[in-house]
Amino acid sequence: MQPQLRTTPTDPGPSAAPVPTDLLTDAVRRLRTACVVWIVLLTTALAVNHFILPHLHLAIGQAISWPRVADVLAVVCIAVSALVYRYAPFASRRAETLVDLGIGYEVVLAFAIGVINQWEPQQILAGRLSWICVLVLLHPMIVPGPPRKILIGSLLAASMDPVG
Repeated sequence: MQPQLRTTPTDPGPSAAPVPTDLLTDAVRRLRTACVVWIVLLTTALAVNHFILPHLHLAIGQAISWPRVADVLAVVCIAVSALVYRYAPFASRRAETLVDLGIGYEVVLAFAIGVINQWEPQQILAGRLSWICVLVLLHPMIVPGPPRKILIGSLLAASMDPVG
């Protein structure tokens, strides 16, 4: 038995192995499910803030109402979610496009959450974690991608609370 020397190939070969179709299909399904969840969450938040909260007659400080800008951002995020839902299957033709779409969607949602959280800062919320933390932790599991892109997208999303 003689050890075989490993040689480097002279052919550069493909720079990256293509992403399997079933993995892309699964990522599209998860991204579309996330869009539906966000649409339901934001629609519920709008309904509760406008139709239920005013009729509860709660004392000041018992409920934190959204500022008017939050309504606009919620409607914009619902529209963006619907667009991402519609565009995700077309974006899956190239894995990079799907990852970029997922990261862009994450940053848009984080921006909306950051503005809603910081438009009228509340003392009651001081010291609590932002919902952006949940978004940053969960979103890479929805649409996985290259570590560098995921890190950049996560850092951008995490910076949206101070930006807001």
